[in-house]
Amino acid sequence: MTNSKPLVALPLLLLIVGCGPTRIEKERQRINAKGTLRASDDGPRDEVPNWFTKSPVLDGVEGTQADRAYAQLNLRTDGAPVVVAVIDGGVDTTHEDLQGNLWVNEKEIPGNGIDDDQNGYVDDIHGWNFLGTVKNGQNLNIGPATLESTREVVRLKKLKATREAEGKTLSAEEQTLFDKVSTENAQARAEMQRLKEDRTATKTRFEADYPTLKEALGNKELGEVTLDDLRAIQSADANVLKIRDALVEYAIEKKFTTMARVISALDYAQGQLEYYLNESFDPRADILGDDVTDFSNPHYGNPDVAGDDASHGTHVAGIIGAVRNNGKGIDGVATNVRIMALRVVPNGDEYDKDIVHGVRYAVDNGARIINMSFGKGYSPYKPEVDKAFQYAADHNVLIIHSAGNESLNTDVTPTFPNSNLASNPSERIPGWIGVGASAAKLDLDLVADFSNYGKQSVEIFAPGVDILSTVPYPTDQGHYDSYSGTSMAGPVTAGVAALVLSQRPELTAVQLRELLMTSARTHIGFQVHLPTEMQSPIPELTFFESLSVTGGIVDAFLALSTALGV
Repeated sequence: MTNSKPLVALPLLLLIVGCGPTRIEKERQRINAKGTLRASDDGPRDEVPNWFTKSPVLDGVEGTQADRAYAQLNLRTDGAPVVVAVIDGGVDTTHEDLQGNLWVNEKEIPGNGIDDDQNGYVDDIHGWNFLGTVKNGQNLNIGPATLESTREVVRLKKLKATREAEGKTLSAEEQTLFDKVSTENAQARAEMQRLKEDRTATKTRFEADYPTLKEALGNKELGEVTLDDLRAIQSADANVLKIRDALVEYAIEKKFTTMARVISALDYAQGQLEYYLNESFDPRADILGDDVTDFSNPHYGNPDVAGDDASHGTHVAGIIGAVRNNGKGIDGVATNVRIMALRVVPNGDEYDKDIVHGVRYAVDNGARIINMSFGKGYSPYKPEVDKAFQYAADHNVLIIHSAGNESLNTDVTPTFPNSNLASNPSERIPGWIGVGASAAKLDLDLVADFSNYGKQSVEIFAPGVDILSTVPYPTDQGHYDSYSGTSMAGPVTAGVAALVLSQRPELTAVQLRELLMTSARTHIGFQVHLPTEMQSPIPELTFFESLSVTGGIVDAFLALSTALGV
């Protein structure tokens, strides 16, 4: 790409944002004395409400210190709200804890079926859904979708057939990719089939014995039964005890703990086979009928920004901007923020085409920050995606991307999207922050075992384990639930960025990025477990600073102290 810009260093940052290093170094010394000092004698607590906004100094958890910043830094409350685009799977705009913090397109009249502002999108009040269409006055949405690897198998099979009909073959690069994705998908299908058969057998076995044990189990539903429930069965009926003992033995052999997990695994395997890995499944053809290789027309979709399952995107939105101090649910990181909802991520892998148009919509409609809590293993149209990211960079928009949950070193095994340009992998999109997930305790498990990492490809870590936030459906905690993932760490960072920008709106995206990175809370010399998918009896240890560019955790208090020169 000829108009790409290299990442710009900011040697004059201190002149722009004040004399912050002294404050930062003092705080680091306070938090990191000998690399192991904790805020209190008993260390971080397991349960600290809203822990991702809390402080290691005041609360004993490795949060962002956002609450401390509000309490101690005399932050301004005026100024224009900071618009953060949540490019995700959908946002429930009716959620009680998001009211007042949603972006509203004031040029559009709700529900009149007219493109009032003539931007090509009808009734885009809170954002737009690029995964749907309108037919006969009804919004139709893509729900499940295939993985990108599955779509690549289909694409390359068709290309191979076309080439062979012309007496040609795939190029060496195309053939290598075809072999790779074909092998990956075949292995994944075989594994999912094995999982399905195993969990089906377990469920069938329990279903056969359940009627005899139901009364002894206190009439619990089958899906609620646990191994402990089975072991606790007492009965005067010898047949019940005999079945109990046999089923406990079977459960131990199968490593069974709860029937809910068996059913969940079965549903997962069935979904993988029916949707994600199914080469014949193409919901986009049925609903949109467009050409995913044609990026020329951005005007498709519908205004239903929630879609069919807005749980993930609503959770992300709440982390950034759930209304603070309203006595409901949680407190988001940022005040004076407006969430723009852009539905781009189905239950499966996102399409490059939708990423491109989601990013461009965000930029064109005033977003200063884009949060992307998604990723995949392939990006067939990466040059087009790069152009969209460069467009954001050219318009001074900070891009925050969750690093992924595969326990990968993404310096070695890249995931997509990423900041490296397809045209020149050594050159990167400016104003980009990749975020790994960290936990509440300052111990060997500070880095989430699922988190991706990389000394060049992941800029910073942020809270991403057991994060309570907003969801559309009622749970035991109301319309709130706890999720873990780098998907949560990304919006934590986006919230901090929005909070800083609300105080220093003149900062450019590159300056804001550098500020968040230079103010990261480091733990130099502190050892942690290296993230791994396979739990080893003796996990490999590494230094926390080796897992990201900054070697630190995003810190609102330190960033704002620097930005405000206090």
